[in-house]
Amino acid sequence: MKFEDALAQMREGKKIRHPSFDDDIWFQACKVGFIYDIERAKEWPLSIVKMKGDREHPDMRPVYDPLNPECKHGNMPQINLFLLISDEWQVFE
Repeated sequence: MKFEDALAQMREGKKIRHPSFDDDIWFQACKVGFIYDIERAKEWPLSIVKMKGDREHPDMRPVYDPLNPECKHGNMPQINLFLLISDEWQVFE
């Protein structure tokens, strides 16, 4: 499946993965906001979270880089361009 089609499925609540990743690594859409503000959840934008098993993948956590202290984003996950043009994306659940 093309990445665009997989993203459309992810917007509908499905999880996506690519066969080049380990079996327990996948992506899902989520809403970012305060948990106590659940009434406004429909207004929140969708984000993509990289998962490992049933937990957030460690790549999702910013890492302080002592060699470049001005860099604030750390090692946030990025998708390789070859994965974006791949037709091998899979949808599950």
